[in-house]
Amino acid sequence: MPNMIRWSMVAALAFALVTGTLVATRQAVAAGPQETTQPSPHLTAEQISRRILSLINSLHTRADLTPAAVENIVSVKVDTSPKNHNEWGFSGKLTDVWSYDFDTVGDAADAHPYRLEFIFRDQPRGNATDMTAVCGLDFDEYTRILTGAGFKSSPYHGEHGRLIYWEFLRDAVSVKISIRGESDARTDHLCVSMLIADVNTK
Repeated sequence: MPNMIRWSMVAALAFALVTGTLVATRQAVAAGPQETTQPSPHLTAEQISRRILSLINSLHTRADLTPAAVENIVSVKVDTSPKNHNEWGFSGKLTDVWSYDFDTVGDAADAHPYRLEFIFRDQPRGNATDMTAVCGLDFDEYTRILTGAGFKSSPYHGEHGRLIYWEFLRDAVSVKISIRGESDARTDHLCVSMLIADVNTK
């Protein structure tokens, strides 16, 4: 897999352009006074990954994507935007370098959000960071869990055949996963950097 790190910078940028609004959503959730919630418990990258996958497996319609459902399955408290009841989320620190963000996206006029977004963030941000700390549950294991839950996988390629993301489909739920090589020394070991799930049935 030649020049994986440079490749992943292009892929991550393209994936963000294609899929969405993660940063804007997190800023909206952070804006203004918020509901008082308990801090997220300290979880490992593998623990939070498994809980996000359990949440995705529970989704069939948008009505399944609620703060109560997330708090029950993921065992964290969510913060809700004062401007839009469909924009809520949580975040947590993993190491001195790595953290995670979870956000939902939805129109204020709708009953429920239509999208969830989960990302591992490194500080300072950049695709050259070694991902070993957040790769305990690697892309192969994500794939095994999702396909075992009935999702069908397929790659999405962009210009010149570059892999942009993997898509997993089950009925009305679409999951797009962006991946990176674990490190310069292990570019062939693929780790998940970002996941976006859309629920297309209200």
